[in-house]
Amino acid sequence: MESQEGLDKLFFELASESRLGILQKLLASGLRMREIARGSNLTDTETVRQLQRLNDALLIQKQPDGTYVISQYGKLLMQFSRSFEFAIKFKQSLLTRDIWRIPEPFIDRMGELSKTTLSVNIVEMLNNLELLISEAEKYLLVIVDRPIHIINAKGVEKIQKGFVIKALFEERNLAYYKKIPET
Repeated sequence: MESQEGLDKLFFELASESRLGILQKLLASGLRMREIARGSNLTDTETVRQLQRLNDALLIQKQPDGTYVISQYGKLLMQFSRSFEFAIKFKQSLLTRDIWRIPEPFIDRMGELSKTTLSVNIVEMLNNLELLISEAEKYLLVIVDRPIHIINAKGVEKIQKGFVIKALFEERNLAYYKKIPET
């Protein structure tokens, strides 16, 4: 039960736009209180209060030179927050898909996809795929719910030269991908 109470307290401390903003700023570099206040549009008093809360939660540390830095614990939690960002960004899509069919190690890494975009328009998706293939240098990793049928001549040429496209797809599409000859 103790760990649950710790989780409740942690979520309470992270449930502040100001505190999350401060943590984001400190991920980039250590800052003094006034720099944090100016960059966050907070009063000095409010900044001190927020910094104290983050410090008490062990998410940041005050250095001897007066700068605040994010703690290793804070960095880890901010890394985990990317998974929450992904889930929030794609919540409507996640409501209609059974992601639990995906291997758990991939689910654990979904935060790495937090900066992606979802494309449901087929023309837009094909244009984006062409652009991705032309701009990628060594490989392309995609998650698709249907087989990728169209790759333009430039893409085929890149594949023949060693370019790799890896796709995470539903098992029902396995038969299609088994038919594709390896280069």
